[in-house]
Amino acid sequence: MTFGQMLKQILSVCGIRLTHFANALGYDSSYVSRWISDTSLPSLKNNNDLFAKIAAALISCCDTKERERLIQEYCPQNPEELTDVLETLLANSYKSQGKPDQEVSPIEQNAVYMTGNNIEYGHGLFQRAFRMAADASQSRIVECLCGTPLSKNGNVTAGFFTTVLQNESGKSSFKIHVRQLIDMKDFESNTDTCCAAICTFVKYDPKVFYTFYEYDSGSDTKPYKSYMLINSTMLHISFQNPLTGEDNCVISFDSGINSREYKRLRICTEYMTKLLKKCGNNDLEDVSQFLYNYVMNGGTRYFLDYMQPIYMSREFLERIRLNFFHDEHADNFAFRYSTICANIQKEVIVYSSALLNYIYSGSIVLLGSAITLSVEERIEHLEQLKENISSGKCDLFILSDTNPLLNREDTKVSFFLSRKSGFMTSSTEDEFPIMLFRSTRTVARFNEFFSHFTQLDPKYISHGNSSLEFITRGIDILKSL
Repeated sequence: MTFGQMLKQILSVCGIRLTHFANALGYDSSYVSRWISDTSLPSLKNNNDLFAKIAAALISCCDTKERERLIQEYCPQNPEELTDVLETLLANSYKSQGKPDQEVSPIEQNAVYMTGNNIEYGHGLFQRAFRMAADASQSRIVECLCGTPLSKNGNVTAGFFTTVLQNESGKSSFKIHVRQLIDMKDFESNTDTCCAAICTFVKYDPKVFYTFYEYDSGSDTKPYKSYMLINSTMLHISFQNPLTGEDNCVISFDSGINSREYKRLRICTEYMTKLLKKCGNNDLEDVSQFLYNYVMNGGTRYFLDYMQPIYMSREFLERIRLNFFHDEHADNFAFRYSTICANIQKEVIVYSSALLNYIYSGSIVLLGSAITLSVEERIEHLEQLKENISSGKCDLFILSDTNPLLNREDTKVSFFLSRKSGFMTSSTEDEFPIMLFRSTRTVARFNEFFSHFTQLDPKYISHGNSSLEFITRGIDILKSL
């Protein structure tokens, strides 16, 4: 339980109003409110007896009945120890958040060592470090090298960067380039968490962009729990003390040490395999060649955040192409796409809202661009999709937007897999860039991830007759318009 949660609980048990308690303590009620909401923690600098003061203030606000409720809840056997018990509860909850016993001014020191590690405490510190790095960069791009395992920070990193950038706008704004190291042992052991994190981070914020690197740690144990290097401005390492088992944190602001470490690790990344390669219009030939390899490997799977032209006949696809695309590259690519992919047997997972949006609005991605099909075109496409589901050529899974593996609100990507190759597309831009997987190991992890979706409880995913019925209802609705 956090300090704020513990304080809130005590106030609730005795029924004391926040303003009454804040006045007894001698603090502004808005300041105390931030403690309770866990948006800030009280400072212990020159205030080592704070928890005793809080306990005394709480009891001073209580009448006889309120005090009895506190005793019954926290120390029914020893009523005379109420003050000590409250003080201990508050102190322990405070320390459990990783707040150091004494506040420091880390930017003014070369290095800081803290017992306990809570990234929430470091938000202000990180904000200052990122801002200093941005001010020192002509491009206003801050490079951040992160070695924290994705299985450890996958659920918090997005929120962390959102906090770091929340006050950055206009001329003061900057972008963050995260070089994320992915330990393949961690990836294999925590496939679902790591794949979900990659899908989230590929394009979750326009001010933050990732480059992922595969590496092998060569060890089942890590000497550190988290690792982050911000240009040459700040190095943050957290680790577990091997003797006490406590979490500890070391932060370096020594530009000489940080700069040497940054240069050394940047050189190391040059020899690592990048997880993804982003392709543009100039790479269409490479992409087309990749598609041949993709199809030749078999076992085709689609995971769709945005509706794609699955099971459009070659004639239908060519007709749509002529309506929307006229440049040479599109012609060439459309021909190859239709030739290679029109009749491949597929497993398809699509978010329910993405499929509904297509049925309702006609919005679909074709040849890397968002287009809108007419009602008649949607009916024709859905009839073709229905035919392929009925014949067994397509196994269509309709995935709930909220599910245990990857919620739709957390990702903006679709991915496409065969046995040994795959690629992603992002749906957050006007263009939908193709990002190729660079290694078979990553493809294997995403294939495992895909399989786990198909094994979810039926309340999260449907297929077979249920999917067929869904498509049929969609066709009937469109025909009634």
